[in-house]
Amino acid sequence: MATQGAVDSGVQALLISYDAPRIDVVDGTGTQGGNTWGGEPFALRGASLGPQLERIPAPMRLLRVSYGPYDDAASFEGIECRVASAHTVVTCLTARGVGSNLRYRLISAGQSSLLLPSSARYAAPAVFKYDDEGAVDAPTEGSSRVVLSGESFGFETRFIEKVRYSSLDEGELGSDGAEAAAFFAWGCNITAPDRELTCYTQEGAGGGLKWSVWAGRQKSVQPTTSYARPQVDSIDGPGSSGASTAGSQLVILRGADFGPPLPVGAPAPPQISTDTSTSHGNFSW
Repeated sequence: MATQGAVDSGVQALLISYDAPRIDVVDGTGTQGGNTWGGEPFALRGASLGPQLERIPAPMRLLRVSYGPYDDAASFEGIECRVASAHTVVTCLTARGVGSNLRYRLISAGQSSLLLPSSARYAAPAVFKYDDEGAVDAPTEGSSRVVLSGESFGFETRFIEKVRYSSLDEGELGSDGAEAAAFFAWGCNITAPDRELTCYTQEGAGGGLKWSVWAGRQKSVQPTTSYARPQVDSIDGPGSSGASTAGSQLVILRGADFGPPLPVGAPAPPQISTDTSTSHGNFSW
């Protein structure tokens, strides 16, 4: 607790304040690529974050958490914030938002913490397809409309910093060692919340152009697909229990999604072979 003396007309007054809140760490599901629709939990951990609210009078229950991708950390506000552990932990739900390397600030009863930089982020934008007059055989004069469909574009156009398109990714060199011409769309607007962005082409030329979107200082990613993760249901075989320390005993894993058997004649990875009698379900070494 800090005190400060002040003298007015010969009378000394004491101005009393508590220590300002301090954030040390931000963590939780909502900080690890959380969905841009919000509603995911995150926690601020530190010191002097305040008592649990039910223990102080209602007029003093002033707790606010703001955060965002820019230096003022004022883009978004945490939802349903509360002191979860007296003085050390505040929990909130994320707001609708976008961005990466988010900065956080906590205000408790009028006192503000210092800004905390972090690696926290929302899910990156992803572009799935292009439509409208500028998507194929666009006039080189530009000003053709292109509708980008995807996800995690956000809900406010002000967070769309740039939309770039080129035959090569930013910083990528072609076979001739040179960068390709890059173009920047203009007049971009969110036309369907989080899912659709409409822009207009720049004057240009070329084909095979790939589009990238920056929202909240975070670049879009190319969507990918994946197979199911391997699942182990049981382990047996001579080496599964009481195995010799000399090794070289068979162990069999049974489950699902281990992958197909090796093709006939294909060399097995060192010390590993698959049981081809049950495709995808047995694995032994």
